[in-house]
Amino acid sequence: MIDALGQDVEGLKEGDPVVGMRNFGCYADRVVTSAELVFPLPGNLDPVRAAAFPVTYITAWHSLVYIGNLHRGERILIHNAGGGMGTAAVQIARLRGAVILGTASARKHDFLRELGVDHPIDYREEDWVEVVKEITGGEGVEMIFDPIGGRSLKKGFEQLAHTGRLVSYGVSSAAPGKARHILRALLEVIRTPRFSPLRMMVKNRGVFGVHIGHLWHRKEILRGEMQILVELIEQGKLDPVIDRTFPLEQAADAHHYIQDRKNIGKVVLTVE
Repeated sequence: MIDALGQDVEGLKEGDPVVGMRNFGCYADRVVTSAELVFPLPGNLDPVRAAAFPVTYITAWHSLVYIGNLHRGERILIHNAGGGMGTAAVQIARLRGAVILGTASARKHDFLRELGVDHPIDYREEDWVEVVKEITGGEGVEMIFDPIGGRSLKKGFEQLAHTGRLVSYGVSSAAPGKARHILRALLEVIRTPRFSPLRMMVKNRGVFGVHIGHLWHRKEILRGEMQILVELIEQGKLDPVIDRTFPLEQAADAHHYIQDRKNIGKVVLTVE
């Protein structure tokens, strides 16, 4: 809800329920952001699902559509498909008519099938590389959505089909547990592959990095994507998946819950 407006803001007023985004500093009961990135709250979106929507869905949309140009019938591998970002990517890939492969623990597979994943892969019990080869007949996938980083990027690049696109949007392998492991983080940085432009050219493959927080200076892009996503929410074609909520003062517990990989969908912090 809008508490106050700056100068020359049109189309919004104090008291309006809205959905919006900013680059950093959102663990708070009030934030200041640009009016360009604030939109009236869709009537079919409650405040909790609204909080789970902007950055998550913009990251997935920017990766799969704006950069990745995912086409109908193409195959996409979504790592951590049961997480908040993964479930958003699954919904968008389904809208694009893609064939969806998704890694997740086995207990999440039934839900993912209902969400639209054609081939859930149990990364704990299966070698996802071999499963991808089997499903695609050795051809590979046209897109990979990867939050893991490190060695996962090298393995992913090798599983791209010709014209394949690898999108990296995180380095979760550098922070696998609740405690900081500096040496583990450094090791994963060292293991991050270097991609040869010549090899990418010969293979007709591309590698992209996405960090919406560092795209803040291109608000026209973010606003355009938000407008599309708000319309899809209003049409009922996208719907944020919420696992559970935590009060803001229990933010650490929320992070532990995510790090234990208990969630299916988003975990949201709430304020009184």
